[in-house]
Amino acid sequence: MVSNKSIAKLFACTSLVALLSESTLGGTGIYAGAAIGGASLTGRQELFLVRDVLGLPLRLNNVLNLSDKSVEGDLFVGYGRRFNCFWLAAEAVAALTSLNSRNVLDITGAGSAQRVSTRTSNAWGGAFNIGYYFTQTQKFYLKIGFENRRFKVNFTDPTVLYAGINRGYSSTAFVPGAGIELDLTQRFSVRGEYRVALHGKRTLQAAGVTPQATVVQTKPHIQYINVGLVVKI
Repeated sequence: MVSNKSIAKLFACTSLVALLSESTLGGTGIYAGAAIGGASLTGRQELFLVRDVLGLPLRLNNVLNLSDKSVEGDLFVGYGRRFNCFWLAAEAVAALTSLNSRNVLDITGAGSAQRVSTRTSNAWGGAFNIGYYFTQTQKFYLKIGFENRRFKVNFTDPTVLYAGINRGYSSTAFVPGAGIELDLTQRFSVRGEYRVALHGKRTLQAAGVTPQATVVQTKPHIQYINVGLVVKI
C-alpha cells in the first residue's frame, strides 16, 4: 500500500516549486563522453532516365530502396543543469560512421549492370536534451536536435546509353531521439540512446547528348542506437 508520505514526496518532486529549485545532487555542469553502437541507412531513391530511341526520347522510372548498416561511434560534449527531478542540457555531437547503399540494375535487359550508390560518412550536429529523474540516479530524456552530413550519389551505365552522374551534396536533418542514463558515481554515468536523422529529399541531375538525361531523387534517413560513457568535468 502506498503511504501518504510517498505520495507527498512524489508531488513535491514534480511541483513548480521543485522545478525552480536547483538540486544539490549531480546532473549540473559540463560533461563529455563517447558511445559506440550501430547506424542504419534507409530511405527511398527514384531514378529517372531519358535516352534516344530512333529519334524519340525513351523515359524510364525506377524506385529504389536505400539500405546499409555499419558500426557507429559518437563523441559528445555538453552542459546540463538539474532542477530537482528535471534535467535540461545542450549538447554537441560528432557521429563517426561510413555507410554505402548500392543497387545494381539491368535496365537494357542485355545483362549490363547499371550501378547506383549513395555514400555518406561522418556528421556533426547538436541537440537539446530534456530529462526526468525517475530515481535519484536514473533519468529518461528526450532529444531534439539536428545533424549535418555530406552525401555522394553515383550512377554509372557501362553501355553509355544513359548519362552518368557523380554528385555530392550537404544536408541538414532534424534529429529526434530518446535515451536513458544511469549515474554510477557523482562523476561517471552510462547511457543508452536512440535517434533518427530525417534528411529531406534532394534532386541531382546530369545531361548527355540530347535527349540524354539522368535525374536522381534521394531521401535518406539514418537511425542510430548506441551505448556510451559520460564523464562530468
